[in-house]
Amino acid sequence: MTPDRVQRARMSARKANQVTQVFGNQYNQAGADKQTIPEKVQWPVWVGDLPYPASSFQRRTAVEQEIVGPHDGESDEILCRVLVGDGGVGKTQLAASIARNQRDNVDAQSRRLELLVWTDASDPELIAASYAQAARKLCLPEANEPDHAAAEGFLRWLPTMEQRWLIVLDNITELQHMESWWPDGHHRNGTVLATTRHRHALVSGGNRRLVPVGLYDDEQAMAYLHRRLADAQRPRLFEQKSAVELVGALGYLPLALSHAAAYMIDRGCDTAAYLRLFRDTRYQLPDLLPVEADTDSYGQPVATALLLSLNSLEAREASEAAGISGLSRSLLRLIALMDPVGHPKDLWMTQRVILHLQPSSKGWQRLLIRRTPNVDGQAVENALARLHNYALINQDTAQSPIRLHALTRRAILDGIDAEQLPVLARVAADAILDIWPHPEEENGELVTLLRTNAAFLLKETHPHLLTEPQHGCVRKVGRE
Repeated sequence: MTPDRVQRARMSARKANQVTQVFGNQYNQAGADKQTIPEKVQWPVWVGDLPYPASSFQRRTAVEQEIVGPHDGESDEILCRVLVGDGGVGKTQLAASIARNQRDNVDAQSRRLELLVWTDASDPELIAASYAQAARKLCLPEANEPDHAAAEGFLRWLPTMEQRWLIVLDNITELQHMESWWPDGHHRNGTVLATTRHRHALVSGGNRRLVPVGLYDDEQAMAYLHRRLADAQRPRLFEQKSAVELVGALGYLPLALSHAAAYMIDRGCDTAAYLRLFRDTRYQLPDLLPVEADTDSYGQPVATALLLSLNSLEAREASEAAGISGLSRSLLRLIALMDPVGHPKDLWMTQRVILHLQPSSKGWQRLLIRRTPNVDGQAVENALARLHNYALINQDTAQSPIRLHALTRRAILDGIDAEQLPVLARVAADAILDIWPHPEEENGELVTLLRTNAAFLLKETHPHLLTEPQHGCVRKVGRE
């Protein structure tokens, strides 16, 4: 059924009362060609398993208040709230905590939750299967039909439900596939909670309200690490000074803190010793945040989770007629050489960078060169926008510095071959020189940002910019 037909079916069902509540827990569907089918429903109805609470879970009071608290002046049409954030910030755990609190709430002042559907939204087939299971538990007339028909019956019936309900769509990966599966209803009876790492405009369409989920702050990160080690009867592994540095090195990312704590617990390694290991560039993320440290069943190594969106983005680029395959990954490798705190976007608009980003024409690829679009400034702009929409980089406004999470940066660098690094280092250094203002006094803020990034680049790619011929970028940071 197309999205338009789904919407028309919902509207006609609500206007014609094709699905109505008779009394108590009995329902029927009226129609000339259908019989009235009263059935008993065992309330409450739960569909899907909530993720088990993470160890030492940290509440996000401000975020939860945005979801469940009152909102003065908010439109009555707001039914769905979408938790948006980078991979590993804890969106699923937060959604599960909210769902669990509503499910288990026995406060006499609140209406009891009668229907809860939790579904993995990474695949439309999984959503349809969960909705179909709900239709069967609710004894709807379409219950015995195939999953898609039963799921569509559930969506048509949902707006008529007088009981309180909650549907959680966890981990939406492909927004285009969601149009047919957003629930309809009224916020006084129902709530839809979704999670995604995408920032595309489609996420906020349909009167959906975005709720950003960020990293832990200093207090939350330190509290988590201290409590996690103490709960495992390893409080002596926590040392205040090194712990402060460690949570910063891990970028305050909840998933990384979870894996790091498990590593320390398993090996009896204190925060100071782990920090030394983490700063040792001979080790890669899978060594320091291994899959066996996934004690809270996240299901993926940290490096994989951080770059999961890159695979989706590359698949999208490859499928688009005007896309340039591999452009986003190539650009991300240059971005990873910059200071994660921020660098100017103009670096990637320079001619030497654009020349470097041109598709390869070696070997058999010469046969395709006429069909492969050339990279220009607009193509780079588009690639940066996609990287932002897929939560791989952050940029507050078009003029703001581009930021990259420290662990995402490390995961990207782990994938760069040793022979590629000298080339990438010189391309990035060339870009810094190309946009360096002259005279410097006219743009001191830009000079400071560029000098910080030049120093970072020199350190991270040592000694490639110091070998003869020494790059001119070296002199900009006072190193001869």
